[in-house]
Amino acid sequence: FGGVRDILVIFVAAAARNENEKDGSQSTVTTGRAPTWERAARLKSTSRGNCSKCSSIVDHLACRMLHHRLAIGHVPNDGEAWHYLGMAMLEFYEVLQYPDIGNSNPDSIEGEDVLELSIECFNKATRHTPCDGRLYNNLGIALERLSECRRESDERIKRAYKTSFVIHSVCEKIGCDVGADFERTILNYGLHLSKQDDFEGAIRILSQIESRAASSNKNSELTSGSMHANDSRQKIIQDAKGLLSFCASQIAK
Repeated sequence: FGGVRDILVIFVAAAARNENEKDGSQSTVTTGRAPTWERAARLKSTSRGNCSKCSSIVDHLACRMLHHRLAIGHVPNDGEAWHYLGMAMLEFYEVLQYPDIGNSNPDSIEGEDVLELSIECFNKATRHTPCDGRLYNNLGIALERLSECRRESDERIKRAYKTSFVIHSVCEKIGCDVGADFERTILNYGLHLSKQDDFEGAIRILSQIESRAASSNKNSELTSGSMHANDSRQKIIQDAKGLLSFCASQIAK
């Protein structure tokens, strides 16, 4: 666990160095080694692999952070790597919330600090991959967690979820399969609006789930080999429908 703080410090120092670079161009490799983009891709693809030195979930998350940080070192403008680094940090924050793990934190790493770094990663990712709907959904989640820590509202949350919603809507219209990702955004966006007592706004967003439920049932029959993914998607849809009913009942009062 003690290595996590070192990784976060490395991240901050390297981020500052990358900001000072004039461009994010990739160097041309003439030494026979793999190109920088290929090395970065390998680091990202192996980040979730089993590591003999990772004995706990915290160690595993630290290893993932290091993989993505090294990938960014090879390709500073790799938006996907910034996104994945932000996700690893967001998951690390969630782990810190469990007493059995959080209380054994020898470095006294503050969850709020981890969230701020996660958000910084997501913001950097949006500069390089501005049309990734999943990215904005995850940014919204991180901002919401930070808002809960500080007990204050943040307009950036709604903006992030709205951007994710718009991107997924456009992608779906042109034929991209964004099913489960879009439904996660619908649920998260609707839930956020309902927490703000904007039940009418939540209903406008959540009503999109009705037509998607039938489509999901049809697709699940065609992809029986992915039962876990289908079950997860069905749960998201059911949660969204339940929230839609709740919002409707609040307006009816």
